[in-house]
Amino acid sequence: MSALQSSSALRTPRASAAAPALFSATLFISAALMFSVEPMFTKMVLPLLGGSPSVWSVAMVFFQGLLLLGYVYAHLLTRYLALPAALGVHACVLVLAFAALPVALAPGFG
Repeated sequence: MSALQSSSALRTPRASAAAPALFSATLFISAALMFSVEPMFTKMVLPLLGGSPSVWSVAMVFFQGLLLLGYVYAHLLTRYLALPAALGVHACVLVLAFAALPVALAPGFG
């Protein structure tokens, strides 16, 4: 085996040149959506729950906790499942999320 053949045999597949831009755009859009929904929902429930600073703080902690759980979900999904299975699981999660919309407080909660 020549040196040229051995070096090409050891190469690993590389991502396309557009992959970093795609990943960056995806992260930016997801963060923009998260941080636009977070204050919008909190402003919606703030008058119903008393309007104190503790309500705002609890809402921020709740959304940050959900963000952390989303990161854990993405890590576990990509680490332990093959791509077709991960796509199936994620599709089921999306269907369940859409079934739960619209998000609102229960009547009489305030």
